[in-house]
Amino acid sequence: MAVATRIELVIRSVEQGRRAGRWRLTLHDYEVMRDLRSRLERPSSAAPPAARSLTERTIRLRNAAADLACASMTTRGELAWMLSECATALSPLAEGTIHAYRLTPTEASDAETALDQIQAFLDAVEGHSGRP
Repeated sequence: MAVATRIELVIRSVEQGRRAGRWRLTLHDYEVMRDLRSRLERPSSAAPPAARSLTERTIRLRNAAADLACASMTTRGELAWMLSECATALSPLAEGTIHAYRLTPTEASDAETALDQIQAFLDAVEGHSGRP
């Protein structure tokens, strides 16, 4: 299953839980997500991702996987599950050394789409009016 598809399913599940009232965001949840938003690297240029080198793209994705894994360990419940699922989906990028990893441009684009979905979710939650 593509990384972006897997992340989309995880986020959809969490959103359904929020709407159904199974997951009420706590102040700690907001703090974890705000910290994660600040750590996830966004591309610095307006150039399309393909314009950056595959090595630069891989480093960004590997750092995101590590940030998600670390954030998942600082919380619990629904948020911990979501963050760990996202980190797991991106985890193949964290294996091996940069030069040994054989990430194709298509795989990089798929993973970057997944990361964009995660960032969009975090942005939407940050703007959520029901914040404690």
